Amino acid sequence: MDMPIIVNDNGDISLFANIKDAELYLEPDDIKQNFYEIFNRNGDLLKPIILKNSKKFLFGNFIKENIQITPHIPNINDREYLFKLLFNFCNNIKLEVPKEINLNDLIDKLIKEIGFTK
Repeated sequence: MDMPIIVNDNGDISLFANIKDAELYLEPDDIKQNFYEIFNRNGDLLKPIILKNSKKFLFGNFIKENIQITPHIPNINDREYLFKLLFNFCNNIKLEVPKEINLNDLIDKLIKEIGFTK
């Protein structure tokens, strides 16, 4: 999967260097509410799924929920939408980018300017 992982939370963009960082950051309750759009660098839509792990304790079970990010089946690529989303985000944070910039250069500029979310 092409990095970074890009998460849209209602116009607030987070960039993750790898899938594991994104999976640890995302909240199961927000996934259930369908709050996030998740993409890879190429504009492929990714699908978060909730994994439930059950552990037995003296007085019952404890269920821990974890997130796993997988490719969307069938593949949905929306480079144009991702570009517009990131371009608007740049405008909102007052980051100047030329209109003729391509998606890969725009992502690289965002990584340089705002860095990765941990």
